[in-house]
Amino acid sequence: MDLLLSTERFAWVVHVIVVLPGLQLQTPSVPVSATRRPVANEELLFRQRLRALVLEKYGSLDRFYLETEFSKGHLSQILRGKRSPSLTTLIKLARALNVSVGDFFSDPKSRK
Repeated sequence: MDLLLSTERFAWVVHVIVVLPGLQLQTPSVPVSATRRPVANEELLFRQRLRALVLEKYGSLDRFYLETEFSKGHLSQILRGKRSPSLTTLIKLARALNVSVGDFFSDPKSRK
């Protein structure tokens, strides 16, 4: 039933667009870029926080590689922005560093 209802809604939307071509669609008054930070900033923040947390807990990247299951190449690619970590990798990194996944995306200076 839900699939049929969804299909009917889609057909109605298509019908409105096709039958009423002069219909003016409303655009948001606030640009999307003003409501969200660019993804590049989030990725940079993540890489900076990851490096800082690794160095804080293990003292060096080499020690982190030796004491965890992460390969040097994989983490190096993540830190350089050449590879994006999967959710599973984010969770494993958070557990190895004894932090929450959210800590990778927050600036410790902005915390109260």
